[in-house]
Amino acid sequence: MTARCTASLVFLSLVYASSVVAQETPLSEFQSRVAEYVALRDTVETSRAGLHDAAQLDGARRALADRLRVGDFITPSVARELVARLRPQLDGPTWASLMADNPGEFPLTVGGEYPAGRPHSTMPATVLDVLPPLPDGIEYRFAGRHLLLFDARANLILDYIPYALAVCDCEEPREDLPDDELDF
Repeated sequence: MTARCTASLVFLSLVYASSVVAQETPLSEFQSRVAEYVALRDTVETSRAGLHDAAQLDGARRALADRLRVGDFITPSVARELVARLRPQLDGPTWASLMADNPGEFPLTVGGEYPAGRPHSTMPATVLDVLPPLPDGIEYRFAGRHLLLFDARANLILDYIPYALAVCDCEEPREDLPDDELDF
């Protein structure tokens, strides 16, 4: 093989490798969108630093919220991936932990505020370990069985997955029942 041929093959393999790397996975796209939002939020916060009127501050926050749409962060492919990662973690103790301080269901609106007075559910480490990491101030929370993407600094619901938690039977199957009676 000539040096020219070898150089061409090396070049083509580098081009192919860079195109494969350039293709983002749904979760990397999710993380990129979250990072873009955080940069925008930080810009809004910096620009409103000179605002002292409560109405002006609220107007700046509402302008940010008004830009949010369902699916901006959690696309169907991201939702499928997150739910697939969550479900194996939902053993009895984890389910109990999630439900212990869960605020229950309430009307969810992307760009809406998290209701005042409602508790913020604790996320067990086993759940957080399987979810993509988030920047400071952006959190995963549950409201009932819905997984929220929440901006704690702006108190905004950024997006959510309805019914991300499946109702599960956390008890051991009864061995005294025939197998055909265990199917639901």
